[in-house]
Amino acid sequence: MALTAMTGFYIVIVLLLAFALLAVRDLSETKLRKLRSELLALRTHEQQLAARKAEVQQLIGWVNESLRRARDRQVAEQKAWGELDDLLTETGIHVGPMQQELTQDVAAGP
Repeated sequence: MALTAMTGFYIVIVLLLAFALLAVRDLSETKLRKLRSELLALRTHEQQLAARKAEVQQLIGWVNESLRRARDRQVAEQKAWGELDDLLTETGIHVGPMQQELTQDVAAGP
């Protein structure tokens, strides 16, 4: 009789452990599903950030190219004006900065 009581007790313990394991497994699966969905969201966000980074890098390249072209134009214009100033100086024409007198309306302001 003592043996069957102990066997019944062990069966109850095994059943309780089995239910506990099933409950823990369900909780773990729920957490894993949640983590998977978060991971997918993070991957999507990462891809969006990578696309934005590429766009920004392209814009930076365009701006740098525009600045380089503007600088090259400025250097060429300064060189041309320097050559023109040298030619005028050689011919005896001295060109300096122009001073312009303001009319009374402009000088008075609004």
